[in-house]
Amino acid sequence: MRRTALVVAASWLIASAAVLFLLSSCDRVSRRARPQFVATEGTRFVVDGKPFRFVGANVAVMYRDDDRARMPETLARAAQLGIKVVRVWASGEGGPNDVQPIADFADWPRNHSFRVKPGEWNEAEFVFLDRVIAEAARQGMRVQLCLANWWRDTGGVTQYLRWAGINGADDDSYPFGINNKKAMQFYTNETARQLYREHIEKIATRRNSITGILYRDDSSIFGYELINEAQCLTGRWAERRQWLAEMSAFLKSLDPDHLIAPGDWGYRSAAERREWLLDHNLPNIDYCDVHIYPREDKDSFVISPKALGEFIENRVAAACSINRPLVLGEFGVSVNGYEGVSQMEWFRGYFEAAASDGAAAAMF
Repeated sequence: MRRTALVVAASWLIASAAVLFLLSSCDRVSRRARPQFVATEGTRFVVDGKPFRFVGANVAVMYRDDDRARMPETLARAAQLGIKVVRVWASGEGGPNDVQPIADFADWPRNHSFRVKPGEWNEAEFVFLDRVIAEAARQGMRVQLCLANWWRDTGGVTQYLRWAGINGADDDSYPFGINNKKAMQFYTNETARQLYREHIEKIATRRNSITGILYRDDSSIFGYELINEAQCLTGRWAERRQWLAEMSAFLKSLDPDHLIAPGDWGYRSAAERREWLLDHNLPNIDYCDVHIYPREDKDSFVISPKALGEFIENRVAAACSINRPLVLGEFGVSVNGYEGVSQMEWFRGYFEAAASDGAAAAMF
């Protein structure tokens, strides 16, 4: 019963947010876009010259067998709720005996990777991604493809580094199981970079086995995110930015018509804000992205919906300063709420702040 109430309430919030999302934007010179493709115009998205402001969702459809089996149902339900874009993983590296998640190994089974080892691709997983994209399109939604992961859940940068002969980046004695000093080599090691380039080329040039459409020609793909929550040691931002510049340019050379976000998770200080702006102002980066989970992100100091609104307003203003759209790419609060505030009030705070402050999209 509580689940039903949450679904109904979420539907109301999504509908309300969708209405509010029609209200505000800044201006920017429009990128030329193919018909039906999402493009940018100032701080907003457009499709065929018309505003495209949306509520989206991160959907679990790629890894767990039960989630995969429910994929059509999940996407159908998302479409019924008014979701316009879904974010899915288009990455996963290694097999059952390779890099493991830091906790709850059963939660992220390693039998659905896109690549088992450097010279061995898992075609079945690409076919399943074909199905996800085709089903989302059938439901009238678009798909954002995340092309890599900093974290160990799906292999990620530490698996790339293992393949490049660099061991020890995955280390359970460090927070989140990653030795960031060693993991930083992902940005500079030529073997790791070449392996990543091979993956994004495989994605961008793929022909969907269900629809027959090349990914780079498919307007139902919203765009790409180079990496999920790319971390960086203080003072070494140039290494990450060079990687972002290289990979965004390479991806644009393969697919000039889809949007690209870098995958920076956000900023918590003035110095990080400066670097976040420089990353998102690269010539082949199209929009800004930020993630926020108040309970987990203690350094954000977001302990109330009011503080959350100020957090979002600040990030929208930052994106507006470089004339880019801002996507609130991941956010959420558990069913128990946080700091004495219910889950429903937190979600109301997310949607209403994103809508009224001028975010281009909010993806819970």
